[in-house]
Amino acid sequence: MSPIEPMLPNQQAVITFVRRIAWALVDMPEQVLVEAVSDHHGTTIRLRVDPSDLGKMIGKQGRTARSLRILLGAAGATASHRFTLDIQKNEEEQTKTGRPQYASVLGRSH
Repeated sequence: MSPIEPMLPNQQAVITFVRRIAWALVDMPEQVLVEAVSDHHGTTIRLRVDPSDLGKMIGKQGRTARSLRILLGAAGATASHRFTLDIQKNEEEQTKTGRPQYASVLGRSH
């Protein structure tokens, strides 16, 4: 999110909610980073965790990530706003393109 864009009243609450859930699930909570990026489609919550904790955030067959997306969908419905979730590895090294590595099973909630 750029500093010019105003935050939605409940956007900070959603960021805090995702951060607290992540802290409870991972082994390295100090590596958790949550940020919001807004556009005309809604707000994407980017969750970055240590690569060793990525599986914990995704869960077996993606169940944990899917459950978190369902909760974000409910929060968005209450606020008449769309929230999506992207889970990323929090790595020092970037790909050759300079972009962060994304988990391959992510998909987006619609």
